[in-house]
Amino acid sequence: MAEQSTATLAAFVLARIADDEERALFVQREVAAGRGPETHQAWRLGWHDEYDLLCIEPERALAECEAKRAIVHQQEAWDQDPTLLWVVHNLALPYASHPEYREEWDWRPPGPHRSRG
Repeated sequence: MAEQSTATLAAFVLARIADDEERALFVQREVAAGRGPETHQAWRLGWHDEYDLLCIEPERALAECEAKRAIVHQQEAWDQDPTLLWVVHNLALPYASHPEYREEWDWRPPGPHRSRG
């Protein structure tokens, strides 16, 4: 059962990374096509609220997506490594407000930091 939960966690994190990547690519295309703000500063000021802080610097966001994806795939390859599994659990934390996030993935001790906002 733990194997299935780990696979589900990995799939969840990879799906959220894909969502982030899609938003960053959208911003990158809009700015390149001249349909967005002239600088990324306007994104930070709420020009397009639907696309969050991840897209202030789309190139950096895309590099983050690539790095996170590599970590998840490394954990899948080294399934018995508890440190990598802990890292993947932590990669899921920023997405705790997502409806598909499972409380069982939050390994932190109980406290106010565990609210799902």
